[in-house]
Amino acid sequence: MWSLHLYPLFFVLVIFLGAFFKGASSTSDQYRLVKRLFTNYSSEIRPVIDKSTVTTITLRFFVSKILEMDEKQQTLKVNSWLTLEWFDEYMRWNTSDYGGLEYFKIPSDKLWMPDIVLYDNADEKYEDYRKNQICVIYSNGFINWAAPVIFKSYCKIDVRRFPFDKQECPFKYGPWQHDGTEVEVHGIGNNSVFRSDGQWDLVELEVRNNVEFYPDSPGIPYTDATFVVHLNRRPFFYVFNLVMPCVLISIFTMISFFLPADSGEKVSFGITVLLSLTVFLLLVAESMPPTSDVPVIGQYTAATMIMVSFSVSMAILTLHVHHQGPNIRPIPRWVRKFVLGYLARCLFMCRDKKIYKRHLRGSRSRERVPIMEYTETCNSLLSNQDMEDNGIVIQMNGPNENIKINNPSSMLHTSMTSSGNRQTFLYGRDQLKVLNQILQQVRTLTDKLEERDKKIIWQNEWKEVAEVVDRLFLILYILGTVATMLIIAAQITF
Repeated sequence: MWSLHLYPLFFVLVIFLGAFFKGASSTSDQYRLVKRLFTNYSSEIRPVIDKSTVTTITLRFFVSKILEMDEKQQTLKVNSWLTLEWFDEYMRWNTSDYGGLEYFKIPSDKLWMPDIVLYDNADEKYEDYRKNQICVIYSNGFINWAAPVIFKSYCKIDVRRFPFDKQECPFKYGPWQHDGTEVEVHGIGNNSVFRSDGQWDLVELEVRNNVEFYPDSPGIPYTDATFVVHLNRRPFFYVFNLVMPCVLISIFTMISFFLPADSGEKVSFGITVLLSLTVFLLLVAESMPPTSDVPVIGQYTAATMIMVSFSVSMAILTLHVHHQGPNIRPIPRWVRKFVLGYLARCLFMCRDKKIYKRHLRGSRSRERVPIMEYTETCNSLLSNQDMEDNGIVIQMNGPNENIKINNPSSMLHTSMTSSGNRQTFLYGRDQLKVLNQILQQVRTLTDKLEERDKKIIWQNEWKEVAEVVDRLFLILYILGTVATMLIIAAQITF
């Protein structure tokens, strides 16, 4: 009965001992194989038996993530997966002689490594990324070297469509010392392992295998593999932080045309908008390389600045028309005809002519007692030398009737009677002098009132001219803004 319980334990023990001896045997086989392969092996010599044999290097390049795109320095930094594959003719063995061992792993420092470098390296120095890595060696001499590597390469940034741009950044790999008669590079890659950082999308990873000649080695071919990274920028960050504020500023500038000229805020509002646009333009310039290509967002910001400057200039002109000052003059006939006539009708601005007619009728209806007749009569009477003791009787038969002057023969006192609309004033010589002075003052005051009424009418007409001109400038600003947006959209699309 105890023997039946011992069977499972015996079976487990046999399996464990078999695995132990097999692992010990495989480790021993690998130790013997490594000792044999590297006894007379040199990592400094190209591993071919016949020196005319060309070593073909298969270079697999995969972009995992975009670490940094520096538009100002025109560099691209990526996290990549790099794989190098080739055949080493001195790393071959018969698997049956070493317990069926098909491959083993060993540090890359012990093997010959192709001198593959990144031609357009933008890092501070060329670092040997091949060292301190693991290589897999197969029984047929196939070598596989793979490691994650961070590369920083120069990339000519096309900023004309920023932030709606597409970039093409090449990563050129090739041997530096081994020419095409010794080492041939063949590139393979795709974008299957890419993870977006939220700003860039990898559209395509194009591979170009080239044979080129360089001036330092004339007539000698060199092979390389160029991986062109096609990137699309996600523009929403810049749309919300740069484009949208510029659009809102353009709209606010448009609203400034509706500010009345009497408010005194038209020019100050335009200057504030212009300063804010200058700040946005500086933000764009800080992130762009110092090239002659101006990005579309910079073009749009500059065009908006020009339009805002135009609006400020037009606001100053409108204020100049609106406020004529003390030396106001009537508007010219051609201004009345074309601006207040044709242009006002084209802009759907109807003039309220009743206001001016009513104002003018009120000033004309203010026809008081004919002051000139009073003054001239008094002057003629005062110049008469026969009037020494006599008095003067001035009769007024209503406000619109003529004046009657009587010279009574004698007069002891001054009296005044009234009967209906008939009024009689009896004056002496001294009173007539005072009356003459009063009449002159009244005439001066009447002239000033009439002059003031004319200036008020002229001022109202100039204000209406300013409103028509301001509406015209608003239409021109809207057309300029729309044209600017269409031109920018055409550049982005095409």
